[in-house]
Amino acid sequence: MPSALLLLSPCRLKGGNFGTIFRIRSHLEKHGYNCHLWDPQNVEKCGGINVLLNQYKIDLVLGIHAYHAGRFMKDSNVPYILILGGTDVNEFSKEEKYQKVMTAAIYKARYVVAFSESLQSRALSLWKPDCIDFVAEWHEENSRIFLVIIGHVADDSYFRNDFEPALNRCKGVVHIPGLSTACAHASMQQVFALVNSSQSEGMSLAILEAMKMKLPVLARDIPGNSSIIQDGRNGLLFSTPEEFREKASALMQNPLQRQHLVTQAEEFIASHHNIEQEDAAYQKLIVSCQFPTGPAVNGYS
Repeated sequence: MPSALLLLSPCRLKGGNFGTIFRIRSHLEKHGYNCHLWDPQNVEKCGGINVLLNQYKIDLVLGIHAYHAGRFMKDSNVPYILILGGTDVNEFSKEEKYQKVMTAAIYKARYVVAFSESLQSRALSLWKPDCIDFVAEWHEENSRIFLVIIGHVADDSYFRNDFEPALNRCKGVVHIPGLSTACAHASMQQVFALVNSSQSEGMSLAILEAMKMKLPVLARDIPGNSSIIQDGRNGLLFSTPEEFREKASALMQNPLQRQHLVTQAEEFIASHHNIEQEDAAYQKLIVSCQFPTGPAVNGYS
């Protein structure tokens, strides 16, 4: 049975957008798809996009303009393809209120289409791919590649509006809501490497635990991580998704490098994060607070 598609595009002026969506509709209908063409301005009048989706039993949405169509598509409960318009990246991106809407629409899209290399280049500078997008591409090439994200949901709004849609579009990326410490450690023993992609860190316990467990670490190059990791010595640092995949791929193909990283990391933990030394240092701090007879203790804090 042919699929039902909703096509969204500004149509009222019968300009270039209308010509483009009309041409696309002709292509799709030729292949048996049942297409319903709507102007985004009329979507709100009928009660929202999901009312239309239910009314016409829509399987997929295709829309032109990250703002005009995207402001409705981002709330769609079916997959959608978003076609960029020149005004999206050249004009609307200059204003924060429009940029915020377009960003949500683009990151939730199954696919984003740009009609020229210059438009694609500009879009990529505005909406950089996440590491999970690169993992999804990698998984398509090698089905053994998975990114498993472990952690409880700390922000329901972020999870619902950003994180969950990203998971849904990225094959090979799995979220486990939370594990006990013992189960998390057991899981870590079954993987090839630990990835820390945090935007902000003080001192990552997960990195220290991975090093202790002889697990190689790839981490975002931020101050908290670079204070622990010397790139290429006891771990690998990355600044972009492209660099992450490049370094992860090289590590998978080089067992000697992996062994070097875990050996140096183990030595780093033994000399800088020794449990016995930490125990003694905290004991000294507590005693010095209770009986302040000497200078402050340097070292652990």
